[in-house]
Amino acid sequence: WGRHGIIQLHDKFRKAREFEAWCTEVKKAPGVVDGPQWEVTEYFKEYMEDYNTSTLPHIKFYDMEAWEKEDYNKQQARNAKKRSRTRTDFNDEDATVEVRRHAKKMKEYQRLMETKSLMDKDMVDEMKHQKLLITEMQDAYKKGDQAKVKEIEKRLDSTLEDHRWGKYTAPDLNLQAGS
Repeated sequence: WGRHGIIQLHDKFRKAREFEAWCTEVKKAPGVVDGPQWEVTEYFKEYMEDYNTSTLPHIKFYDMEAWEKEDYNKQQARNAKKRSRTRTDFNDEDATVEVRRHAKKMKEYQRLMETKSLMDKDMVDEMKHQKLLITEMQDAYKKGDQAKVKEIEKRLDSTLEDHRWGKYTAPDLNLQAGS
């Protein structure tokens, strides 16, 4: 009795994660916490009885956060043990695939950083302005204002030049990166 502590009905919100996991895994009733309040209360009374008598089927239903920390630490220990082992299987293909995957991610990250460094304030402002125009165009389309939609489409068309807003030609980032 009370080995993990005693909970009462007013602890429903403090034990919400544990209770929801118990409903889903033990009672096979996912989403019950979103149901009618009387049903939630009935399920919580049953959970509360099992909690107070220490008859829940798993330790995670008592303290989810402590169980997650413990599980994480165990996983870290297993990974450390795996890393410290002497390699006995020489499956070079898996290692090569992993090295290539990592190199590809690093290359993508470097390209993103390079692109960001090449953008000047005007380019960023223009991109924000174009995003705003697209939002305005969507709103006009929803309202049925076809004239405004056509006007904004013209403004967004990079092949047209108009004396009112000029032509924006974005620099080719690939050419600048190679320089």
